[in-house]
Amino acid sequence: MTEGHCLISPLQHHCSATGLDEDIWSEMQLFRRTLVRMFESQELDCVFMETHMNPRRRQHMVLECIPLPRELGDMAPIYYKKAIMDCDEEWAMNKKVVNLSSKDIRQAVRTP
Repeated sequence: MTEGHCLISPLQHHCSATGLDEDIWSEMQLFRRTLVRMFESQELDCVFMETHMNPRRRQHMVLECIPLPRELGDMAPIYYKKAIMDCDEEWAMNKKVVNLSSKDIRQAVRTP
């Protein structure tokens, strides 16, 4: 963790963002936008990530917010994409990168 690293998590149990009700999703996005503005006022950028591992365990979803110096924030998408594209073959069965520039995760990834 780094200074300012924080978590956004719904009160009710949900396994991932793709399963959230619209009102919960909207509230989490409001918190996300507020954190972006707060870090921008400190001349920082931030990266958000949700990790969904082992769905059978049904862990509670958490959206992590990690502040970065602005220079790193500008380069973060390039680093993430390269790391994901270069990952081991065990992940080869899944689509490695989903472009979210024009849609949110709930529109891009559907749950069964």
